[in-house]
Amino acid sequence: MKGKLNKNDIFLGVVDRDGSIFIPWRGTHVSLEHNFDVGQNLLVQAEENGPFVKYVKAELPTLEQLKQMKDELWSDWYRLVEIFRTAPMLQKVLMLRALDKEMRSQDWEK
Repeated sequence: MKGKLNKNDIFLGVVDRDGSIFIPWRGTHVSLEHNFDVGQNLLVQAEENGPFVKYVKAELPTLEQLKQMKDELWSDWYRLVEIFRTAPMLQKVLMLRALDKEMRSQDWEK
């Protein structure tokens, strides 16, 4: 997710084994003081400060927020499936290669 942040943007993150919070949509690990357990999903609030992004707090999402995220993720997944289904074979191969490359570049054995 590149580009300008809106004031007080909120991102979904997960607590990593090293205690940092990984925000997949920004491809970033954040170090914030917290007392959450490894694997917990959190909402991380960010503020833009000139060219820098400052992550200010992390908190557990409410049930309503989780439902909203689930609905958004489902619609994103549906759009991806439709794009893949209607793409020509060459585009499908390129998308699968990109996914494979991304998965291999990350440390999935943590």
